[in-house]
Amino acid sequence: MRRVPRVLTQGPRGLAVPTRSGYDSAPDNPIGPSRVAVIAGPGESPVKYPLSLGLALGALWLMWSGHYTSLLLSLGFGSVVVVVVICSRMRLLDREAVPVDILIRLLLYVPWLLWEILKANLDVACRIVDPRLPISPRMIRVRTGQHHDLGRVIYANSITLTPGTVSVSVEGDQITVHALTQSAADGLADGEMNRSVTRLEGHG
Repeated sequence: MRRVPRVLTQGPRGLAVPTRSGYDSAPDNPIGPSRVAVIAGPGESPVKYPLSLGLALGALWLMWSGHYTSLLLSLGFGSVVVVVVICSRMRLLDREAVPVDILIRLLLYVPWLLWEILKANLDVACRIVDPRLPISPRMIRVRTGQHHDLGRVIYANSITLTPGTVSVSVEGDQITVHALTQSAADGLADGEMNRSVTRLEGHG
């Protein structure tokens, strides 16, 4: 089956999302254009991603429902099974769709990112309040060190979520960024966020 190249473009609210630059036209694909994914890699259990998705959907359903009668629990269980089966048939269950491998590391990355967002918020607020503080808008390119599209999406969105910088486009291992100040551009050039996302991905 032919692997179709993927690119990242700017989606809703300025967040980067993966998109396809073509379609999978292999004759053994009866449902038309779809994502080509390997459900389980070497050494991985074939039930790892379906089971993880099922548990996550079940937990969300229980939290949002608030009703735990036998009938509703049965309907919720059936709905989860149907969704997991459909996703499996569409070959959507892989490490990007169900990123269970990064959940533990995410507990360390999120507080670090929130701290960076807080510092950037204070910096931008000070420049708004005090017009004597300089701004120097510029477009820069930063190189990504991530090994997968998921990591590059997280990196690009982390840049956008941090005030003073916005990811404009992602092409290969390069992200085009609009930076409000020289210090914001220097902060990205330093590569600390890039290294943090690479560690979140499980590398570095």
